[in-house]
Amino acid sequence: VVATVAWGVTNPRQFKDWLVVGKVAATQTLDGYVESAGISSTGRFYLFAAKPTLHTPETFDTACPVKEIGLAALGCVDPETEMVHLLDINDKTLSTLEPVVAAHQMLHAVWARLDASEQETAAAEIESTVSAITDQKLIETLSAYDGLPSEKRTAELFAVLGTEVNTVSANLEELYARFFDDRTKVVVLAATSSQVIESIMASIDEVGRKVVAADEKIGKERKDFQKERKALQADINIFNDN
Repeated sequence: VVATVAWGVTNPRQFKDWLVVGKVAATQTLDGYVESAGISSTGRFYLFAAKPTLHTPETFDTACPVKEIGLAALGCVDPETEMVHLLDINDKTLSTLEPVVAAHQMLHAVWARLDASEQETAAAEIESTVSAITDQKLIETLSAYDGLPSEKRTAELFAVLGTEVNTVSANLEELYARFFDDRTKVVVLAATSSQVIESIMASIDEVGRKVVAADEKIGKERKDFQKERKALQADINIFNDN
């Protein structure tokens, strides 16, 4: 007991996390995310240290008034409480997405707990990895974070690279390996989710185009009808005058 108390005094953040995790009730849904995303026991510890809460759409909007970018948009970390909030998705079409969001938020919890030296070392590896990326689509995805303050951008890239990018620097991969048993699981889920979302967006665009086309057709037919109606009325007037 004395040794535990002494460790807690010298490691207050870790001691607090240990106490929090011991009180957080595991759920089948959350542990399913952990398993699906290939998160390790250490990664699970940090996810649960952030007190992950599952929300309905109504409570999620209140808990996360400022949404994340990209695939992580269905989750957030409250900057004041450092609690993770996740939208509880019941749509099977998007079943691959929430484990990615949970893993993304787990990495935010991890980043917040790295000391300044670890963050500095990781930041250099993050920039090295980003600069080596040649895939234009991925470059565009990561560029969405360019407008953020430097520290926030680095934290976001740490979470995005860890969950969505297959190849990172060797040192960064070694760091991620502490929090994933098999990181390829979450990367595959992210790719699948991205394809599903793109398909949904394409369908929405197609429906939108059809609606616009139908509206234009109806508009043209209405104008033709009004023109023909006026011509008919003119003929009727001429007939009545005679």
